Amino acid sequence: MSRRAPRHDATPRRTPRRGPSLHIVGAILESATRILSREGYASLTTNRIADLAGVSIGSLYQYFPGKQAVIAALARQLEYRALEIFATALAGGVRRSLRAVASALIPALAGEQLGDLATRREILSHVPRSWTREVSDEVDAMVTSALAAHLDERADVREGNRTMMAFVIVRAVEAVLEAAVTQNPELLKDEEFLNELVELPVRYLRAEPG
Repeated sequence: MSRRAPRHDATPRRTPRRGPSLHIVGAILESATRILSREGYASLTTNRIADLAGVSIGSLYQYFPGKQAVIAALARQLEYRALEIFATALAGGVRRSLRAVASALIPALAGEQLGDLATRREILSHVPRSWTREVSDEVDAMVTSALAAHLDERADVREGNRTMMAFVIVRAVEAVLEAAVTQNPELLKDEEFLNELVELPVRYLRAEPG
């Protein structure tokens, strides 16, 4: 049975364009991150966010209609940060082995480089995909396309539809990491777990010798 997303308004009211507005929104998101990390979603209120950010509640409501919109904005930030990590991992081109690329990517996605673990857990637990679908779909498409192009340039990848192979790997790694974040967070610092997750893309993608 599919779970119905709670009623919400997760869309920002305004997009900051200039220095002062960017500073206000940045402070709001930073304070929300601190509350989520230390106390969890149950303690996240617009009053708490505004107070910790040092802005008026009116200023917060200029940009966000409620706490759902704030946490959804944090979820979108995570999506774009993951895209940056992925682009960095592929930046070395095809000179590196599949294992080297995966060994650079997996720990970065599992660690604090992507974001505070407690905050990520709260976001995954309380932000339905429907709240951030546009950004999620955009990032997934960009990552899949970039990986497919990367695979197409490699000589050590087995035969197959590159776009389909990229789609499978991106979603598989994402699903395993999200399960670890929400269910077994201790695994994200377990070297054996990280090594096993590296094996997932390596063994799936590499061409068999001979």
